[in-house]
Amino acid sequence: MVALTESDNARSYARGLAAGATGVAPSIWEVDRMVHAAQDALGGNVFLPLDVALAFASNTIGPPTDLALKSTDVKALQLLCAGEKTEQIAADLGYSLRQTQRILRDLYRRMGVRNRTEAIIQATQWARNDT
Repeated sequence: MVALTESDNARSYARGLAAGATGVAPSIWEVDRMVHAAQDALGGNVFLPLDVALAFASNTIGPPTDLALKSTDVKALQLLCAGEKTEQIAADLGYSLRQTQRILRDLYRRMGVRNRTEAIIQATQWARNDT
């Protein structure tokens, strides 16, 4: 399976490969380059642009610079990572349960994850790369 991603950066490649794809082809590529990526994947190889390979090799895939986490987002992520339930996160943030669910849903979307577990894993990886 080849993952078709929106952009040509290390984060997109990592997401595609983590999802089980054997190849990654950004949608901005020309068709012949996508075909080459698919052929590589079928042959058991993965084509990575040099900057992506270097990012993987140096393990420097941190949070995207355009994510712009607000203080509420950071606190919500900290509480998620601490294992708090949504109700407790709402109480700690001073928001209603419904508003907190909206905040979390928007945060997941901006992080490029689908759920709480993926958000915790992503935040943990970012924290590890910051040290």
